[in-house]
Formats: sequence, structure tokens, C-alpha cells
Amino acid sequence: MTKVEQAVTIYKEEVANTKDAKAVRAACIERFKSELGMTQSGATTYYHNSKKKAEGGIVKSYYKGKETMDPGSDNPCSKVVYSIVDINNGVVESTESGYDLKLLKSQAKGRPVVRGLPDLDKPLKLKKV
Repeated sequence: MTKVEQAVTIYKEEVANTKDAKAVRAACIERFKSELGMTQSGATTYYHNSKKKAEGGIVKSYYKGKETMDPGSDNPCSKVVYSIVDINNGVVESTESGYDLKLLKSQAKGRPVVRGLPDLDKPLKLKKV
């Protein structure tokens, strides 16, 4: 079982034990640190992602070069990812990604929209759409 799967399992166990959101968060973070060997910041990130995943939400993916992965699933899919790109000093500083090209273009506010996930901290190599 991957760390992500273990984190989701821990989250679901803690939610079943109590409905107090603060108690669930604290318990999950402590268990992630002790059972999965995570730092405080890693455990906090995993808590938020496992909560989203357990509740059926989309977990944003920041993996470089992955165009065909659905961030809400562990399985490859055929959807095409598009990204709004923020460029600073000639390199990609940050991206906002999704599958709905029309929606992303409406939110771009003058920033380039590209097909795929560009590498961060490198010059933009993907063509604008």
C-alpha cells in the first residue's frame, strides 16, 4: 500500500472515531508522523490531500511532465491537462491546471495557457493554445 493509500485509510479511521474536525486533523497528523515517518509539514500536506481524496475531491498534482494523469485518481486517464502559466524572469514560476480549456482561458487574465504541465523553474517549452 502506498503512503497516499495509507494516509486515506488513516483519515477514514479517524473520521469514523470522531466527528470533531479539529480532533480528526490532530489525530491524523500525529499518526502520519508516527506511522508513516513524516515531518510536521509533510503530515499536514498529506492530511489535506487525504481528506480531499477520501471525500471524492480533486487533489492538485504538481508532478512535472505528467500530462495524462488525473490528479483525483491513481489511474492514468485519457484527459488532456491544460495549464495557466505564470512566468517571471523568463522561467515558469507557477501553474494552475485543469481539464476544461474554456474555463482556464476565461480565468487566465492575460497569462499564457498551454497544453500539459510545464516544468517549474525552467523556460516555457510548451506552445500556447
